Amino acid sequence: MITSRQQFRDKLEAVKKVLQEQLLFAQQVTNRLAAHLDVRQDVQELQQLRNNLALGRFEIVVVGEFSTGKSTFINALIGRKVLPSKAQPTTATINYIRHVNENPHGVEEAIVFFEDGRSERVPSQQLEQYVTEMSTLFSVVEEISHVDLYVESPYLEDGVVVVDTPGMQSLHKKHDEITRKQIAVSNASIFLFNINHAATRTEFMFISEIQKSLDRIFFVANRCDEVDISEQSLESVVASIEGKLQYNDYFEVKSGYAKVYPISAAKALYQRIGGELATEKERADAFLYGNFEEKLWTYLTQGEKAREMLVQPLLRMSLFYEKLLNGLGEKMQLLRGELNVEETRDSIKRLQQQIETRRMALTDEKERLHLELRALKDNFRSDFEADVQAVTVDLKRELHIQHIDDYEEFREQILSHIRTAYTGCVEQAQERFKERLATLVLKYTDRFDDELGGQLGVWQGEIGRQLELRSFKQRESAELERLKQEQKEVLQEIAAAQSRQDEFTETVSAYHHNELLEQRRQREEDLHQTRYKLTMHQFNETPQYAEELQKRDREGIFGWFKNKLVGPEEVTVKVRNEDRKSLQETLLALEHKYDAMMKELDIRKKAPGISSEEAQRHILIAEQKEIQLKENYKQLRNDITREMMQINEDQLKMLTREIENVITTAGHQVIRSYDSIITSLHGEQMVNYAFDMHIRQHDQEIVEMSARIQDHEALIHFNKQKQDELLELLSELHGELSGKTKELQVLQAQLA
Repeated sequence: MITSRQQFRDKLEAVKKVLQEQLLFAQQVTNRLAAHLDVRQDVQELQQLRNNLALGRFEIVVVGEFSTGKSTFINALIGRKVLPSKAQPTTATINYIRHVNENPHGVEEAIVFFEDGRSERVPSQQLEQYVTEMSTLFSVVEEISHVDLYVESPYLEDGVVVVDTPGMQSLHKKHDEITRKQIAVSNASIFLFNINHAATRTEFMFISEIQKSLDRIFFVANRCDEVDISEQSLESVVASIEGKLQYNDYFEVKSGYAKVYPISAAKALYQRIGGELATEKERADAFLYGNFEEKLWTYLTQGEKAREMLVQPLLRMSLFYEKLLNGLGEKMQLLRGELNVEETRDSIKRLQQQIETRRMALTDEKERLHLELRALKDNFRSDFEADVQAVTVDLKRELHIQHIDDYEEFREQILSHIRTAYTGCVEQAQERFKERLATLVLKYTDRFDDELGGQLGVWQGEIGRQLELRSFKQRESAELERLKQEQKEVLQEIAAAQSRQDEFTETVSAYHHNELLEQRRQREEDLHQTRYKLTMHQFNETPQYAEELQKRDREGIFGWFKNKLVGPEEVTVKVRNEDRKSLQETLLALEHKYDAMMKELDIRKKAPGISSEEAQRHILIAEQKEIQLKENYKQLRNDITREMMQINEDQLKMLTREIENVITTAGHQVIRSYDSIITSLHGEQMVNYAFDMHIRQHDQEIVEMSARIQDHEALIHFNKQKQDELLELLSELHGELSGKTKELQVLQAQLA
């Protein structure tokens, strides 16, 4: 268990325990004071607060381009293989990975939610295959809204949710928007790089879109195990990425937010599912993941959201006790005779008269305020136009399209960046206008409580979000058509030149080939003649017959006896010479081999079949032509390169002008929308609401004070014994509440 996470878990359990104990005590107090203080609504709110604490969420968003190892990173995070780690993008939708205990069905599974409202359950054993094949089963981008993955993992306990996003190259604008919103509301976001080619154009553009959330974003460089440390150290690679984040042409991240954590998700996952890492480097790479994870949880559990999660319920309970103590103190003063009901009743009457007088005066003040509101709108217009113009200038300055293909690849990102910039400008202007309006209203009202401030916060102008930038495409001018035609003709000429070059090269090659064959033919003929002459000489020197000793039996009786005594007699006979026969066969074989070789060489000859001398002459001519052709080709290639560069430059100029026109047009559109943007804030309604709230607040005070007077009168009519008993009860509860309040204050101080 991560140390910081366990510490937070211990604190959370302590807060839950204290809150439960305090709620039981509050319920007892409520029951004992039911006839005198109505705090049932407060107790219900505290119970809901306790329930919300139990359902606390830690949302961690993971963003990364294809090849950053996002799926492997998430698998390592939750300690098991859930998402497939394939060699192709798998996340085409938003995946919310939750603990199995949060599943209403109580089992590991995926629930796919479709855009048309349908949902489909997928069993756990089919999860990996389903996620992998999802793109073949559905048009994921169009049909699927999101997927909830419920898995068993200690990491997902305590309300942890890992959000797997489609990343920066999503095919669906809605997914792109969801990703940005998730980052904005999440506890933390992980921005994954591939350490081998980090800080790409797409990544920088996306970072510029989410710059408001940089304080909650961790930059992580995955695949550190693939860095060749014999060529460069891991530290130098990380420093290079951090430098690119701080200094680039798109959005420069401040040094305090540009920290990059190197990790190896693959090694960490392998180790966490039971694998043994063989080398010290592999173990070190896996350790880096755990080190980053500890820092992540330190941030999560010690950040503002975590502190608010722990302290807010205790603070709310303290306020409840304060309300009870004030109510008890007031009743105790009454029972002790320290409060005069008649004086209080007279005070209420005077207050009612003051409110009525104020109500009539507010009518005139409201008219003056409406006049000032109109003046505010007129004065604010120039500030707004200046802000829009500044955004327009910044957007034009940020244009860095180096090649026409860059636009085709990043068209949607460019348009989204323009849209986001102007929308952000509108939203900031709306916030400033609301602040000025609030300040103006405060001049005319004595109170401007949290509810009024909240109302100002919820009125969000929709005009900025509905800003539509017209999509643009490259215009094909006559000049561009001419350049394209020239490009086509030059390319055709290059193809023809290449064809001629190939033809001459082939001819030269044929000459060389035939010459080599002729040389080999001569060598083979010389070798054949040598072998043939040598063999013929041996054949001629070898006699046709040879003498040979042979044994044979003698004839007759005496011959028979002699054969028995001394054996057969030896006689010399003439026989055919086998060596001469063998040499004759060798001569025939040499003739056959020579004829076959000559035929093969003739077959392998390439046309034209010419003499060696003629071939040599053609080769010299062809070589000269080849040299000239190569020079022509080189010149032609340089010409077409210049033409292509000119075409690209002209296209870039046209495209840049077109984008600048879009930026300018969008800026003018925003400026023209000023009246509707300001109208969408409902300033007049806000003024009326502020005054109505001011009056209603005073009216509510009168109602509450009148109710207390009635309660006080009821207490006064108690007999002496009941008053003493109630006073004793109130004093006892007052002491207990004071003690409980101190306990809460001590715990709040410990958690702060």
